[in-house]
Amino acid sequence: VLDRVLRAAGLASGSDRPDAAGVERVQRRRGTTSYLFLLNHGAGDVTVDTPSGTDLCTGRAVTGTVRLPPRGVAVIECHSDGSPPTVSPPDNSPATEGNDL
Repeated sequence: VLDRVLRAAGLASGSDRPDAAGVERVQRRRGTTSYLFLLNHGAGDVTVDTPSGTDLCTGRAVTGTVRLPPRGVAVIECHSDGSPPTVSPPDNSPATEGNDL
């Protein structure tokens, strides 16, 4: 019900708000291509499960996960069915993928 009210008011739907790990994810489609926007609002690294594709911020191939540092972003051009990502809990290890702002 809340998502319907938010949409009617022109505000972000529940899926656009950061989840418990602090990751906001928004998926958009253009033709047959989908784009997954990931924003880490949290203070720690997170690993996000994603469809395969290309991170348009880095140009790197994505094969199932993206690590986002604190305040990190990724824009994935999806090459699969575009199913929604899932987020792993934050960890304290150094980031190996994603990009810093």
